[in-house]
Amino acid sequence: MSAIPADPILADYPDMLRSYVDAIEPPEEISPSEFAEKYLWVQGGVTSNHPVRWSNDVFPYLVQVMDLIEEAIRTKRRGVVIPKPGQAGGSSAMICVWAWLAVTYGGPILYLISKDDHARTFMKKRFDFLCKKVKKLRRRWINKRGVGNDTHNRVFYDGSLTVLGGGSSRNLESNPFRFVFVDEPDSIPPDMQGYGDPIALAENRTDAFQGETLVIVFSHPTTEDRGTGKLYLNSSDQRRGFVQCPHCPGEFYLDWEHVKVFPHEGQSEKSAKNDPSCYQYFAPCCGVEITDAERFRISRKVTQKTTLPQDEADRKEWISGHFSHLYMDNKPLRKLASRFIDGFDDPGKAKVFVNKSMGLTFAEKT
Repeated sequence: MSAIPADPILADYPDMLRSYVDAIEPPEEISPSEFAEKYLWVQGGVTSNHPVRWSNDVFPYLVQVMDLIEEAIRTKRRGVVIPKPGQAGGSSAMICVWAWLAVTYGGPILYLISKDDHARTFMKKRFDFLCKKVKKLRRRWINKRGVGNDTHNRVFYDGSLTVLGGGSSRNLESNPFRFVFVDEPDSIPPDMQGYGDPIALAENRTDAFQGETLVIVFSHPTTEDRGTGKLYLNSSDQRRGFVQCPHCPGEFYLDWEHVKVFPHEGQSEKSAKNDPSCYQYFAPCCGVEITDAERFRISRKVTQKTTLPQDEADRKEWISGHFSHLYMDNKPLRKLASRFIDGFDDPGKAKVFVNKSMGLTFAEKT
């Protein structure tokens, strides 16, 4: 008996069969942070000169931040807002979350960034890298011409990715999306060429879908009257990253308010204030000094908890997370103190320290 010839359609498109198998297989029950560590890579030039596997040991303070997205979907929240510092892995973590959403839920996903040229760069260097490197994404990506792939779009068997700059208001105003990421909203024009607030537009774009939808907003904030800072303070449950005190049973979140200046022997207070070596971190619960080594150790396990009364937090439509350079093991206190001191006579540098090192809103002194 002669062999039955293979189906010519499946023979020509083996990826189609593999994608069908992926589609009918139940989604893996895995959190975003677990998914990132199991499947994802970071391209060269981000955290390493060469592509490396994502490791939660490198970014332990981002584990709960990534997992907030799963919590928000499960508890049917409107969105997640994450005020963060600069150059701390936050954008990489959100790209990991995108991959988890694309594999777990599918559907059209929008990633909105400040400028169109940044959008093109992100698509080529960040998203295309994962689409080619990660099997679960590679099998879904229809990497062919004539199916909708272009500068700003990638098409999958069960969804799509659109990466737009802040000037692409017409696309944001007209197209529906299941999940929307807004990266650095404070850098996007607040009225988006007359179409309205970008975060409000993002929320509106998810209204066409039933079931799981979410808006994810993240950036280093600027002031409390716009963008990430306004959303965090007005609409979210205002979580901070709590750590366990190494000297007592207390818990607290890392904050620059806990840093005190102690002069060396024979040194004036004025001189000490300008000397980075005189800055020390003290636990607010027991008042004991926490060394850099202890701070780095307790930052291995961070729990995002609300700072509002629980009944008030439960009424908020958005959940939130926060972290700063104080949670990073490559940021000794002396280095951060030097940046803080630079802002004594320069409001611009003071704002950079608050926004981009502490991940907080800045208020001019009156």
